Amino acid sequence: MLDIFIINSRMNDEIKSAIDVCKKAQRNYDLTKAVSEEDLETLIYVAANSPSKQNETHFSLRVYTDPKIIREIYNLTELFTFQTNTQTDKIFTDTTKKFETDHRYAVTNSQILAPVVFVYCDETKNIRSGTHIVATSGKATQIAIDTLNEQKNMSIGISSGQLVMAAALLGYKTGYCSAFERDVNGDNVQKLLNIKSEPKLLVGVGYPHPDMTRLEHPEVYNKDISIKEGKHGDEDKRWTFPSMLSEDLHKKYHYGFEKIEVYINDKRYKK
Repeated sequence: MLDIFIINSRMNDEIKSAIDVCKKAQRNYDLTKAVSEEDLETLIYVAANSPSKQNETHFSLRVYTDPKIIREIYNLTELFTFQTNTQTDKIFTDTTKKFETDHRYAVTNSQILAPVVFVYCDETKNIRSGTHIVATSGKATQIAIDTLNEQKNMSIGISSGQLVMAAALLGYKTGYCSAFERDVNGDNVQKLLNIKSEPKLLVGVGYPHPDMTRLEHPEVYNKDISIKEGKHGDEDKRWTFPSMLSEDLHKKYHYGFEKIEVYINDKRYKK
């Protein structure tokens, strides 16, 4: 019993440590260090075999290790919008009824400029529950369509969450990206990859760059940012992504915001 207790205690600590790793997005990677074949096989297994409603297939998976293809995908991610205190309304107010990113306020998302990129794509090949069959019949109500889309999003969320957790346990860092080109008529990731299924989410996996802090953009410098308020330091220094942890502290101070409330049997859980 003592051995089991010790093993469980170690596993608990490892799981918590892994969560502390994968909850922080990695903004740069050491592109000279590859993910091992054994680890990659494990990560693919985790992503492809994660739970879904009635074990349906709600997504397909494309995995890329080719630096050229990853670079081409990355080049289509210049939609990561950085906020400035005085320009937020201008960035997010849609006056033309067509949302277009103002690239003065955006940079490429280096979370996926990684040795390995997982591309989650929309899929409905293995739909078998009643509501979902109805949703793909062509005569579906909006609630049936919304329910199916909700389940697809849940499945991708569960799979990608287990993927980054497994990667953290194996010693890697990870990053998410949903800010990529989807323009039907212009350049987009789906057209680039020449696939029928629409990409929904990108996940980068790799080792952190040894000479950068976690938030440094590997290819964007402050001199590349055209809005003065958006710069983070000297012109010749790398631009850094905003810290969401600092933003949480700011929100809590000004708005009483707290990240997640947890209750056990209706009593507030604090630890």
